[in-house]
Amino acid sequence: MPIRRGLTLIYTGDGKGKTSASLGLIVRAAAQGSAPTGSTASSGKPWRIAFLQFIKQWDFLSEHKTLRDRFPEVTHELYGEGFVGILGDKKPRQVHEKAAMAGITRAKQLLTAENYDLVILDEICGTVTGNLVPEAAVLELMDAKPAAAHLALTGRGATAAMIARADLVTEMREVKHPFQQGIQAQRGIDF
Repeated sequence: MPIRRGLTLIYTGDGKGKTSASLGLIVRAAAQGSAPTGSTASSGKPWRIAFLQFIKQWDFLSEHKTLRDRFPEVTHELYGEGFVGILGDKKPRQVHEKAAMAGITRAKQLLTAENYDLVILDEICGTVTGNLVPEAAVLELMDAKPAAAHLALTGRGATAAMIARADLVTEMREVKHPFQQGIQAQRGIDF
């Protein structure tokens, strides 16, 4: 069997779909190690998968419920204190920074010490552009990724240095959004 080459993937841009794309990775990765339909042959050992969410804090989000209820084998942890400085946020900036840096530390542990196969850092790009974590901390994490591990980063504003280190970069571009017509976020579509 060929040796797996771990990839670094980035989903960025101002359009919707970055978190959704990373959840699609989970669906594919969770199937690894199970027998294909109609077969008794396994494709190998199950993958160890982690989904770390930055900035977001709410456990009512659909992705949280889905991972908890339908993918309990996926490690899902929140490293956010909510959107910084908007939507009624009254927390000191240091609280947001501390949560984000704890997520960086945890991601490095999952990749290097615990040998996870896929680690997703949802909204990590926004923590860099929002000055919650230094770009250098994310670049160091990207460089520390073991050769066989996959790492996915999502969020608006991936930096040029992050993009240069990635194997795959997809930019979601907003063409039209219901909010422009006064339509609020919709359950099942936006959260």
